[in-house]
Amino acid sequence: MGEHLSSQSPSDKDVSQKTLIRKIKIGAVVGIIIVIVVVSVLVYMFMNKGDLQFVNFTWTDNHPWFSSAYVHVTGTIFNSGSSTAGNVQLVIRIYNSQRTLLKTETSDIGDISAKEYKNISFDIQYSGDANSLEWALSYKPFT
Repeated sequence: MGEHLSSQSPSDKDVSQKTLIRKIKIGAVVGIIIVIVVVSVLVYMFMNKGDLQFVNFTWTDNHPWFSSAYVHVTGTIFNSGSSTAGNVQLVIRIYNSQRTLLKTETSDIGDISAKEYKNISFDIQYSGDANSLEWALSYKPFT
């Protein structure tokens, strides 16, 4: 009367536990493989990118007597990365002394190969009196 009856025999329990352990091991291996693949892709993306630097970037504010004021911008952009930076654009913002935005200008620079320098020199016409400039680059890394 005090016996406990089970619907599974001891051999079925062993098989069930072995199956569960096998599934856990397979899940762990698959998880580790996924982590390795994701880390590898991220390392590849960060190692193989264009990395652009400004070199000797200067600007001068010019107010000729018989034409519009303009800012003359010169400098060099260097791609210190390991792949081409494509569709490079230089965005320049001109501000007055009250930090009021006078003009935003976007210039297409083109592609810059890895370890390549690209010289820039251009004028931006605007109205007002420039006190400061901000500049930024945008590009698409090629793989």
